[in-house]
Amino acid sequence: EPTKIIFACDESGAKGYADQNERYPGETGVFAGILVPEDFANEKLRHFQNLVAKFTLPSGKLHIADLPDDQKEAMRRDVYAAIRDSGLPSFWYAIHVAGFHHWHNDEKRLRDDALTATASPTVKRGSPRPDPGSLHEALFEGLYAHLIAFLEERHKTDVCIEIRSDQIDAPIIKDF
Repeated sequence: EPTKIIFACDESGAKGYADQNERYPGETGVFAGILVPEDFANEKLRHFQNLVAKFTLPSGKLHIADLPDDQKEAMRRDVYAAIRDSGLPSFWYAIHVAGFHHWHNDEKRLRDDALTATASPTVKRGSPRPDPGSLHEALFEGLYAHLIAFLEERHKTDVCIEIRSDQIDAPIIKDF
């Protein structure tokens, strides 16, 4: 029977599309997560649930951007300490918006150049449809690749991975 593991993850920062450049210098998207064997989930996640309770606003929401500045720093400090103290493997993947945008423009230019070079008056083509990549999807893909590599390196190939995250739109989940 496969080993069941929980991968609790969340994104922060930018998560737009490749045809958008950074809004400010150094804008970055990050996706991070921790790996929890299901057998230890109750024990290991209890401390994280206490942090959720500690920082949840009276409205019932918990998002670091909604907290006052002093609580933001306290939450960061407490979460980092909880991850470190948990002994659980943690992963992250980050992409600079400017680099993602530059890559998109290079790919688009190469496609356009290839279409121009092979253009023939006897061949009809539809209009090209731009498909800028999603930074959100690229971040998850990179994070998930780190997780799979970690498991492969430890010869843990018979696993069932449950992804836990905050609310993500259905079309994006489908593409994950």
